Amino acid sequence: MKFLKLILASLIAFALIKPSISLAQDSNPANINTLPEVLAVEEKEISLRWDLVQQGDFPVSGYQVYYGTQSGNYTEIKAVGYFNRAVIKNLTPDTVYYFAVKAMDEQGNESLNFSPEIEVKTKSSAPSTLPETGPAATILVGLSLLAGGWQRWKKGRSDKIK
Repeated sequence: MKFLKLILASLIAFALIKPSISLAQDSNPANINTLPEVLAVEEKEISLRWDLVQQGDFPVSGYQVYYGTQSGNYTEIKAVGYFNRAVIKNLTPDTVYYFAVKAMDEQGNESLNFSPEIEVKTKSSAPSTLPETGPAATILVGLSLLAGGWQRWKKGRSDKIK
């Protein structure tokens, strides 16, 4: 009889403990409630940072940055580990992107909500630094050489301007 009471008590204790264990497995890390901050913007990359999530009952093991070219429609995800910064590369120049971040725990559970969304536009492509071709470019280059050649000749050099 004592043995049955012991087994019954163990089953009751297990039944009382089990819901809290399953609750822990199904819980999500805290949300990121602050707006991510832009650290740098280039033609094809953007650097972001955000506040770390406070460690609670469900420790954060990493973050994921979600982004896309339409507000609220994130077509790309970048996992960044346990860092609160990310450099998103291979972007299109002169394009508006929308970014939001979620925290993750060790079981792969994400924050229920995204961080506030931030809108960032990549820089335009830099124009070519090569001179244009044609008569106008030839005249500019010719005048530049002539002016430089004249100064050398004026200082007593005997070379001729060609």
